[in-house]
This record gives sequence, structure tokens and C-alpha cells, in this order.
Amino acid sequence: MDECTHLMRDYLCKNPTAINWGYYVMSEDDLSQVLHQLKSFDRPDMYAILKDKIIIIEHFEFDASVCSRKGMKGIKEERLLDHRISSAPIGNEFHVGKGDYPISLANWQANFDMTFDSHYNKIPAYKEAIRNKGRNFFDKPIVVGFFIENQYSPIVYNHGMSKEHEELYYFETVQFASKVSASPDLDFILFGSYCNGRPQIFYIDRESYKYIGESTDLENADLHLSPLNKNEITVYGKF
Repeated sequence: MDECTHLMRDYLCKNPTAINWGYYVMSEDDLSQVLHQLKSFDRPDMYAILKDKIIIIEHFEFDASVCSRKGMKGIKEERLLDHRISSAPIGNEFHVGKGDYPISLANWQANFDMTFDSHYNKIPAYKEAIRNKGRNFFDKPIVVGFFIENQYSPIVYNHGMSKEHEELYYFETVQFASKVSASPDLDFILFGSYCNGRPQIFYIDRESYKYIGESTDLENADLHLSPLNKNEITVYGKF
């Protein structure tokens, strides 16, 4: 399944609403047109052509697990669990599954920075590739977006706050705001995550970067991972 189909099927079709921070690079109507006209591509992963601009979107995902040359352990474990769920035999039994992998806030930040930088550095190549698609692709400005996916946000607690245990989304952190604010070639972000028990897209526009991520610093000594992260299991079956 390509990234464009994944965005449509697993996020927009399941939960068509979106949480947004402003419309500066594009209007709300422009974004709606983009999401209805997206086409799959190689690199970048998808694009849409509007009357006055071309929108390109590159997808990447990250998590808070250990990353090796083979990739992030958590993403691999969750994909194996998804495979077991889809392959479960029809019957009258419940099955219990769990992705077993350690996580840390340091890994979370390092994985985001590594994957973000890798794709950000390729933006000139993405633009060149889309320009070379046809003669009419040279006449319009290109707007660049990332579809960033962190499906399962860690549960944290903060000794300095009255509300101790809560999910923390990466776009709520100082580290996220700092990274994207220093990335002028990136115009907007579609951030995919689970929110309130369902897939959700958060639309974050360039001028909004300075308004988010001011409340949580991953390097705050009071911030810790909650042991609740180790208790999550998935119960599934086909009946």
C-alpha cells in the first residue's frame, strides 16, 4: 500500500475531521482540494495540482524505540502485531497481543531528528523530480508538506504538574517547534497520530510553528516516561 492510499484509508476515511493551527500557506479550501486530488508519486510520495500552486507531500514515521540499521524496533513490532491481527483465524476465541520493546524520550527525539533531517535535506530533489514530470509543472510555485506519523504517543508524567499521567504528542514539545521553525523550506505538516482512541490528522501551517510546542521540554528533569507504557495490550479476534 502506497503512502497516499495509507493517508486516505487509515486517517481521512476513518475520521474525516482534522485539528488545525491556522491556514497561512494554504486556505482551508485549498487544503480540502489537495486532499481530494492527491496522487501517488515516487519521491515525493504524493502531489496535487491546484490552479495557482503545486503541493508535494513526503511521508515518514518515527517512534520512541531503539533504532538500528534495520529500523526502529517499535515500528517493526507494531507491524508484526498488525499482521497477526489481520491473519487471525475465524473462530470464537480472543487473542491477546503486545508489541514488546523499550522506549525512551531520548530515542523519541533522536528518531524524529534523524528522519526529519533525512527527508528535509531531499526537498530540492523532490522539487526537481516533480518539475521534471511535465512542461506545465514549471509554471507554478511548489508548496512542500510532510506527512509525519507517530501513531502511538508515549504516556508521561511530570512531577511539576498536578496532572501527572497523560499522552504527549511530539508536536507539543519544544524540540518539535525548534526543529520545524528552523526549517524554512517546509511549508506545512500533516501529523498523524491516535487521539481519543482513533486516527487523527493534525494540520500545522508554517506560521503556526511558533505558537506550538511551548509547554513541554523533553529535557525537563521533571518529565519521565510512565510505567503505564508497559501495560498496553491489544485484544483481537475474528468471529
